[in-house]
Amino acid sequence: MQLPKKQIREHYQIVLDSIADGVFTVNLDLCITSFNRSAEKITGIPKEEVIGRQCFEVLRASVCETECLIRQTIKKEMPIVNKPVFILRSDNKRIPIGVTTALLKDSKGMIIGGVETFRDLTVVDKLRKAVSSVKSRLGETKPDYAILFSTVGYDSKPVDFEEFMKKVKNLRRY
Repeated sequence: MQLPKKQIREHYQIVLDSIADGVFTVNLDLCITSFNRSAEKITGIPKEEVIGRQCFEVLRASVCETECLIRQTIKKEMPIVNKPVFILRSDNKRIPIGVTTALLKDSKGMIIGGVETFRDLTVVDKLRKAVSSVKSRLGETKPDYAILFSTVGYDSKPVDFEEFMKKVKNLRRY
């Protein structure tokens, strides 16, 4: 049984919206043709406002003007994997993301655009800074692990070191 095109489109949008990473596709003119829910959350821009716009207008990434990653992928026919860049969200907050790009081809193998996935690296960036701070103190005294654990939690909220240690002590080995 063949599904109607509308039902197929809805199914693909549900799949895209289920992915935790931001995902968008562009045509050969770099105009956005799809934008998932995570992309909306990370950028702060609703899908309705980005469809048809060029990707550099939306993401405003640090590499857009000089070395557009999706353009490179289309031109060189080579994917880019986990490239760290910064974007400006709709609230003008600059955040780190990791970008992966790939070609978008039709059923005949013709390149029709590109797909980009991106992940918010804000938590990773904060942890990296916390680890660096701890490492810089190693020469002065013993490591102050409280700095690391009081800096940021998985959900980007501050973690109380004492509460964390209580939870660790309450863990039982099986």
